[in-house]
Amino acid sequence: MTMTEQAVHELWHEAHRRPPGAARFAAYDIALRHADAAGMRREAFGWRMSAMSEFHHGGDPARLFLAFSHCLQAYDSDPAATGHHADHTLLWRFKWVVWSLPQFPEIPLDRTRSVLDDMEARYLRGGHSLHAVHQHRWLVAHHTGDPAAEHWYDRMVTARRDRLSDCAACVPSGQVRHLVSLGRDEEAIEIGRPFSRGGCTEQPQWMLSELLLPYLRTGRHADAMDAHRVGYPHMRADRHHLDNIAAHLRFCGLSGNETRGLELIERHRGWLDAPSSPYAAMEFAAAAGQVLRRLTEAGHGDLPVAAVPGGPAASTVAQVGAEVAALARAIAARFDARNGNTHISSRVEGHLAAEPLTDRLSTSVATRPRERMTSAVGALMDVVSEADADTAATSLQEEETL
Repeated sequence: MTMTEQAVHELWHEAHRRPPGAARFAAYDIALRHADAAGMRREAFGWRMSAMSEFHHGGDPARLFLAFSHCLQAYDSDPAATGHHADHTLLWRFKWVVWSLPQFPEIPLDRTRSVLDDMEARYLRGGHSLHAVHQHRWLVAHHTGDPAAEHWYDRMVTARRDRLSDCAACVPSGQVRHLVSLGRDEEAIEIGRPFSRGGCTEQPQWMLSELLLPYLRTGRHADAMDAHRVGYPHMRADRHHLDNIAAHLRFCGLSGNETRGLELIERHRGWLDAPSSPYAAMEFAAAAGQVLRRLTEAGHGDLPVAAVPGGPAASTVAQVGAEVAALARAIAARFDARNGNTHISSRVEGHLAAEPLTDRLSTSVATRPRERMTSAVGALMDVVSEADADTAATSLQEEETL
């Protein structure tokens, strides 16, 4: 039975009263279905446009894809009915979609490139710079191991910025990722350091995650420790940043902090049941596999790994290590089949086999060997570790105001 418009509005408002996350998104689905059935085209369009931001930042790309497809079709069929502001907002949303599409191995690359071509055509029709288009062509090429990544990177850094470009703090994060992948660590640090104190809602956590590896590889150990202490607390509750959390877990494995890494694995491995994307799950699983392999080789394979409420049961370091390594390899194989090369699986094998780049760096008092702690002491050390990180973040913010 079709609901009245007033009832549908109430459904939407009720959805907003739910906590952010899965429950709210499911309530959005119900409200939007009733809005479509009631012929509320303007409301359904506006609500989906609004919800896309939550889907993207809340780690639910599947809902983002569906909402974007609905809105693009509605805009093309009757742009006057969708509001004068819709053009710019839709063009901005293209970037979120292209960022997410390559992270799903079941989505053919031709589909992603078709979306990119549509994005470019619309940007040109609107008289906009292609800075954001070049950036996202680089992103897809970089993700898939396409040599064209260097070409698109050069086009991006030389293109004119405009209102559709990502913010001045976020674009350098991609530049750092590109340069680090080529071993150009000093250039990466020079570009990234000015943006390591913030700049938008995605910063400084994203930039600090990108800087962890070049800091370690160039011997800037204090900077690496600060990047972990400050960056990780910003994202520890955010599924959207699972791939960046993987970078922090990798830092633990590369700096001899396997015990700290085990804490992160216990905290986040439940997210592998419903990750923001297969790519993010693979990145986290590969980083976890390296940490747990190191612990197992050191004779700690029988250490317990805590159960996840409503998720994975209690297990051991050796067992979980084998599970996550197998998961990372299985997902990588799916990407290789889609991409037509072994770029992803080679990266994963490199992560799994990586050895520390330095002797153990002390990140906090919570790096004491877990097997020598009681559960109560372990829990206390976890609190102290996060307090250390929060203190570092607070100090950094205070410096900025001086």
